[in-house]
Formats: sequence, structure tokens, C-alpha cells
Amino acid sequence: MANHVAVTICGAEYTFVADESAAYMHKIGAYVGEKMEEILSASKVGRTDAAVLTAANIADELFKAQAAAEQLRRQLKSYVDEASKNKSQSADLRREIVRSQNEASKLQSRVNELKKQSAGFQEEAARAQEQVSGLESDLDRAREEAAKAQDELQTLQSEIARLQQEAEQAQKERASLQDALVRAQTAVEKSRGETEDLKHKVIRLQQRLDTRNLKK
Repeated sequence: MANHVAVTICGAEYTFVADESAAYMHKIGAYVGEKMEEILSASKVGRTDAAVLTAANIADELFKAQAAAEQLRRQLKSYVDEASKNKSQSADLRREIVRSQNEASKLQSRVNELKKQSAGFQEEAARAQEQVSGLESDLDRAREEAAKAQDELQTLQSEIARLQQEAEQAQKERASLQDALVRAQTAVEKSRGETEDLKHKVIRLQQRLDTRNLKK
């Protein structure tokens, strides 16, 4: 139900009819009266001209507020787009971390397998040595087999060392990716905070715009 409120502006009484509270409409009347008093005291014009100039000034304030609100909307959209981009980059980093973890797991499995093979070759070398001590006639052959087994062992040890280095490098890359993920998450959180601040500013500006629209 609309309220009928008597409001005095520059000594003249007007009746406002609106759904807003009486206090709010008195506040509007006081604002308009203040603006008219400024014009009346600053220039020699009649009340009608002062009212027109007051309306023009309030319209100017409204347009400037609308322009500022539009600028804030554009900035807000930019921040939201940037936050979305950061979120996408974070997802890519997470996938890269998972891939690195899987690769490191595969390398570790390969290292374990080679260690088992190395242990097997060492056992074969030990058995060959035992056969050498028991079979004089096969001494030369056993020595050749032991030398071959030793060469294979060294090759496997070199392969193990190389795979260990690759595993360490993968761990370093994983740590680097995790750091990058933390930085991206921090940027997202910061962008979210800025977005929330901008939302509040936009809401306050929208409230001011609503006030200006009501005055108009």
C-alpha cells in the first residue's frame, strides 16, 4: 500500500505518494531541497528555474553514477574472466601433476624390477663361482659366464642409476608444478576476494542508482 507523506522543499509543501517509508521520502525531499537552496543562493533565479537546474544537476549525477556503475560492471566481468582463466590453468596444472605422479610411479616400478633382475644376476654369478670351484674342467667357461654376468650387472646398474636420476627429475618437476598450483590457487583466491569487493561496490552503486531513479 502506497504511503502519502507531506514533504517540505524550500518552504513549499509537497505530498509524495510511494511505497517507500516516510523517513526515506523525507530524506529525498531534504536532498532535493538542499540542492535547490544551493542554486538559489548561488544565482539569481526563480524557484521554477532553480527546480529545473536542480533536476538537471541530479540527472547529471545519475548519468555519471550509471557510467561509473557500467565501468565497474566491465571491471567485474574482467575479474570474473581472469578468475575463470586462472581456474582453468589450475586444472591443467593438476592434470600435469597427476601425469607426473603416474610417470614417477612407472619409473619406480621399473627401478624395482631392475633391482630384482640385478639380484637374480648376482645369484647366478654366485652359483657360477661355486661351479668353478667344483669343476676344474669347466673353469674357463665358468669364468667367461661370470664375466658376462658381471657386464650385464654393470649395465643394469647403469640403467638403474639413469632411471633413478629420471625419477629424481620427475620429483623436482612435480614439486615445481605443485608450487605453480599453489601460486595459481592463491591468485584465484585473491581474484575471488577482489570480485566479492567489486560485487559489494556494484550493489551499493545500484542502490544509489535506484535512489536516483526514484528521484527522477
